[in-house]
Amino acid sequence: MKMKKLMALALAAVMAVSMLTACGGGGNAVSIDRGEVEEILAEAGYEADVSTSLVATVAAKQMAAAIKDENYATIATALAGGVLVDNLPQDMMGACQLVAQENLAANSVTAESFAAGTIRKLSEAGYGPKFAIAIADATTADGVPCYLFIAVTL
Repeated sequence: MKMKKLMALALAAVMAVSMLTACGGGGNAVSIDRGEVEEILAEAGYEADVSTSLVATVAAKQMAAAIKDENYATIATALAGGVLVDNLPQDMMGACQLVAQENLAANSVTAESFAAGTIRKLSEAGYGPKFAIAIADATTADGVPCYLFIAVTL
């Protein structure tokens, strides 16, 4: 229970700081094959219609801008499986995950499979089947290049 409170506090702090950041100053969007994400989810038994949305893209860029002031270990732990609700319209839910780019490469994991995992968190919580995904690249204060995955319900 203590970890959940810490994660919620850290995520709230990241989101509060991100509100002070202009949208253009964040990480760059990363392209993803949404069809492949849908296939990965279907193979795992999840029905999902995956698209892009401005809300998800803006949230990813804002969080990426805030991440540059945090150390990787601290922020990755705080965001692990985090639920994203701040700065989303009232009828939307979201999930976010942060992963070091080298960890994806070292484990032969594609961005699409990691994106599918982020969407699966929302699906398992009873949301869906329409989702938007956004990915931004960011570098933490200690120099770790990362990908930030944001999934939101539509």
